Amino acid sequence: MPETAKRKSSPKRKSNRRFEQLNRLVDEVCPQLPGTSHVAILMVCWRHAREAGHFQASTKRIARSAGLKERQAKRIIDDLEAAGVIEMTKEHNGPVPRCYRITGKVPNGVAHDTNNIINARHHAPQANGVMGDR
Repeated sequence: MPETAKRKSSPKRKSNRRFEQLNRLVDEVCPQLPGTSHVAILMVCWRHAREAGHFQASTKRIARSAGLKERQAKRIIDDLEAAGVIEMTKEHNGPVPRCYRITGKVPNGVAHDTNNIINARHHAPQANGVMGDR
């Protein structure tokens, strides 16, 4: 019986962390972005993000999900990368798309560590970090 309770609580904690990540992105990073298309692309990237903020989705898939043309999505991904909001962690390999990580940096250059919020278990939100500082 305790094993069942353990399994049920784990997705809840993960869900709470994801909701906290989303709040920090929406409240602190998105207002600093130049337009709604940038926000849409970042949200699609966040939706695909897994452990430590890493995501791997093709530009075509990201564009389709954001309701943009592929070229627009590529330009915006390049903008987000140049601003430090995301970083490429692995170049594409044939049909396998590039791997990126949401850094937690606000475009004005304030750095925040994505790993802290994603790996946190029961920590209160940090007021000064987008993705959490410790």
